[in-house]
Amino acid sequence: MTDSMDSLMIWVEKGTPDAHVITYKEAADEFINVKSGPVKIKVIVLEHDVFERKGNDLKTRLHISLKDALVGFEK
Repeated sequence: MTDSMDSLMIWVEKGTPDAHVITYKEAADEFINVKSGPVKIKVIVLEHDVFERKGNDLKTRLHISLKDALVGFEK
């Protein structure tokens, strides 16, 4: 018996929500007289040092001067 490792390329769309499940039908191992089953991948959003996700929005805290707030700025 030889061990072989199959690979599965997955694509996670931008904005995919936390706990979303991506299902690939008939992608699991096959056995004699047994149909291959689905592979399910659960998306887990990790914490980030700068940004925080609220629904479809990204938020961050930024301290700016009164002058920048009044006349505008780029960061």
